[in-house]
Amino acid sequence: MLQNQKNINSIESNTNEYLFIKADRKFYKIMLADILYIVGLKDYVVIHTQQQKLITAMNLKTIHQKIDLDTFLRVSKSYIVNTNPITSFDNHTVYINENNIPMGEVYRNDFIAKYSDGILNL
Repeated sequence: MLQNQKNINSIESNTNEYLFIKADRKFYKIMLADILYIVGLKDYVVIHTQQQKLITAMNLKTIHQKIDLDTFLRVSKSYIVNTNPITSFDNHTVYINENNIPMGEVYRNDFIAKYSDGILNL
């Protein structure tokens, strides 16, 4: 083994626009704007984009630290959503197109606070 050889992690690199995710023994370039939501499954995450669904060995906390916290918001113990494609929400669910993402009680106040300035009470 070469001394300069690096250990390749599930997230190889990231910028404000994209990250590389290791899945199926390949690295995939994922544009952050294309991510709809991310689901945590113990030691794996499933990244749902507009085009595909990728599973990588990583926990939700690790990926949340690597992405833009202004755009991506944790809405439950198992879900992070991209706030841009949200079509609607209520007290228990975030809707992104036809996807219904459950909102956890612990995260609800932070989510509502983020959107409270834009909510009109008619």
